[in-house]
Amino acid sequence: MGRRIPDMEVLLSGGIKKPLKELEVGDKVQTLHQDTLEEREAEVSYVRVIDSPLLSLTLSGKEFVCSEEDRFYATNLNRWVHASSLLEGDTISQLDGEVKFEGKKKIGKGKSVELTVDDAHTYVCDGVLMHNKGGSPPPPTIIMPPPPPPPQIVTEVTPQQTYQDASDYLRRIQKRDDAIEKRRWDMGLSPADIRVRHAASDLRGAENAAALSGPPSPASMPGYFGSQTTPGGRSAASQIVDALYSGPEKGSQSRQTRITPKQYLDYSTPKAVYDGPQARLNQMQEAYDLALQQKAKETFTPTEFEAPSWAERDWWDEIQKWEERSDKVEMGDPTPVVYDVDDLKKKK
Repeated sequence: MGRRIPDMEVLLSGGIKKPLKELEVGDKVQTLHQDTLEEREAEVSYVRVIDSPLLSLTLSGKEFVCSEEDRFYATNLNRWVHASSLLEGDTISQLDGEVKFEGKKKIGKGKSVELTVDDAHTYVCDGVLMHNKGGSPPPPTIIMPPPPPPPQIVTEVTPQQTYQDASDYLRRIQKRDDAIEKRRWDMGLSPADIRVRHAASDLRGAENAAALSGPPSPASMPGYFGSQTTPGGRSAASQIVDALYSGPEKGSQSRQTRITPKQYLDYSTPKAVYDGPQARLNQMQEAYDLALQQKAKETFTPTEFEAPSWAERDWWDEIQKWEERSDKVEMGDPTPVVYDVDDLKKKK
């Protein structure tokens, strides 16, 4: 007792002892069954050295090193107890007899051995009966997939009908777009209709601006001879000028502009007519007339469908060439090969 765990000895069948670190799968140990405590031989199916928190136990005056997770059979309690849960005075079973637990202390981390014993699930280490840690699965079954087939030329291609169907779909999409555009034209939403509405809106704005600007200033009128001779004035001179002056006709200037727009292109007209709102009114009238002319010439023409270059593609000739040069491949058995651990040992 008191040795490093890997150096502690396990009792094998026939009374032979072997260090834990040298224990192998397949070794048979002499031990007691975990439930019945009947003595028997049992086979080791799993063993591994790991790092674990360690405890130093005092058993009947001797030191015994184990991990905190190791379990002992307490005969006074008739059950398995973890080393960290042992209480002073507990009695621990051996293969033949028992020892008394007197105390414990932590000694930090160190090497421990994790193993599984089939059937009995116990082993005798340095004379003390211990429960195998268990919980560790046995080595997994190795499944070897079949080897992949050799590479070959793929001969699956898109059939001709698929290309034709795709081309027909594009044609239907274009017809749908043309029908939508035709409905827009019928509703008065063609490009020319929109331009006419915009030009009419601009013209109305120009008319309103010209109406609000009022008549031209007196200084720009023909026959102006000073403030005392302003047409419509109260002085005698103004009354004489009124009789001689032919002023602008009454009514809406914008209306007169629409009826006879050419009169404003006469350069004998005072310069004031070509400035400000009146100039804008002339421009908007011309834009509106141009929009009406374009609308009269506009006609709806459906878009002519242009079939894609691949619409009639046919791979049949290429497939025949591939058939001639392709390597014939015979597929093997796709069933995976399953190896048992015992079979692998025999092959070694």
